[in-house]
Amino acid sequence: MIELKQLRKFVVVAEQRNFTRAAELLHVAQPALSKQIARLEDQLEALLFHRDARPLQLTKAGRRLYDEAVILLERADRMQESVKKIARDHRRVVTVGFSPTIVYGGISEIIKRIGLAMPQFEVRWQEMLSADQADALRKGTIDISFGRSDLVERDIVKVLTRDERLFIALPREDGLAKSDEPMSIGMLEGHDLIVYPVGATTDGFANKTLSMFRAFGVAPPQVHEVKEIDTALAFVAAGVGVCLIPATSRHLRPDIVYRLADPDATLPVFMCFRTQEDQVLVDSMRVIVRNFLREGHESLDPAYNVFYEV
Repeated sequence: MIELKQLRKFVVVAEQRNFTRAAELLHVAQPALSKQIARLEDQLEALLFHRDARPLQLTKAGRRLYDEAVILLERADRMQESVKKIARDHRRVVTVGFSPTIVYGGISEIIKRIGLAMPQFEVRWQEMLSADQADALRKGTIDISFGRSDLVERDIVKVLTRDERLFIALPREDGLAKSDEPMSIGMLEGHDLIVYPVGATTDGFANKTLSMFRAFGVAPPQVHEVKEIDTALAFVAAGVGVCLIPATSRHLRPDIVYRLADPDATLPVFMCFRTQEDQVLVDSMRVIVRNFLREGHESLDPAYNVFYEV
């Protein structure tokens, strides 16, 4: 029986009218290609090329095979693409929400692994504040989320994946930046504070930062609110104030100083989903995240994270 791959090679030879050029295009050795065409001729019991002509010429049988092969191969390609499209259209779309404050904490590696390990789902990603994720899960806007909100939510399962240590970002010229020793938030009395992201509720990173300062009895003279961590660090570099950042973000700018904060100054990272979520989806996500955490991937900055069994 003739195979499609045989016909594809025959068509290339027929169009190139030269075995050497055809072999180069097909990335095969020229002698091997000649043998394959000869085998095809044996199967068909027909000579397909006038080999003594330069360039190669198709015989009458070869011309008929070429015309039929082109039509057949085009139909085969269309069939393959249409079947793939049907499969794609029937895949469940899964939207994963993630907090901007965890974007440097291995989320890119998780995105890559999910894409490879879950072909049965069409995965889409949506950045959103941690405080908005529970409501988005309930409404069905997202199906899975990665964020920092530790509030107990109705109908939402929250799986603690890790606790991430916090660092204090300081301007280079700040007196506290001269030492490499860990420092306490309580030492920041008199420093202006930069918090992010704005727009978060009481469960957002900005308010968690302010709560930590209050717990240490520190009242910043001024609090500057910005939308993103990159802006916050730019303000630190400009000497506007200091800010708290997750450990995984401390390599973003080399022109400022990062000092490890108090041991208890940590932020959680949760994986969340609806209680009635598809168990296949949940189990697949758990396996991916569990394996990723066990590996201690460098993007997670394992020296400054406490990992939990997912």
